[in-house]
Amino acid sequence: MSQELVITILTILIPASVTIGGLAINYMLTKRNFHEEVSKYKVNIRLEKTAELPHEIQLLIDDITRKTSRNNQKINQTDVLKYQKILSAIFSYCSKEAIALAADMQNYFVSDSSQNADKTVPYLVLLLCQIKFDITGIEINPDFWYKMRLSDYKDLKDKYATINNEIVDKLGLNQSFKMR
Repeated sequence: MSQELVITILTILIPASVTIGGLAINYMLTKRNFHEEVSKYKVNIRLEKTAELPHEIQLLIDDITRKTSRNNQKINQTDVLKYQKILSAIFSYCSKEAIALAADMQNYFVSDSSQNADKTVPYLVLLLCQIKFDITGIEINPDFWYKMRLSDYKDLKDKYATINNEIVDKLGLNQSFKMR
């Protein structure tokens, strides 16, 4: 082969190779960016739909604790409707741990048994902590909620800690949710 032929072939092959390589790299980067944008969009939708859940759960806990502390009133139809609305959002947008908590809590939420009623608040507090973790990534121990909200917490701590820790173990939840 003559030197001119080699130079001609190289002048054709080098720019073509660079162009094909650039197209391949551009394709991979565009594909990666597209997947990242879709993931970001999914996260934004999830955050938008779950942002109010902790507040709604807190209001439900307030209603329930107010009723149980006054004349042993029971959970009424309004509370059940609030809970069902929360359940719909949890199942649609929350983690499998939050769904497991909500599903397991079903057995206790509408029960007439006082023993089951005692488990409703710990389930809701754990659900509140789990959803906060899902949304923000911040692990908050349920103990903080009880300290903030219950004036007689020192008397009730052992009871709530036992129920809480049973639920955490039963459902395999994050161990940081265990009360000491």
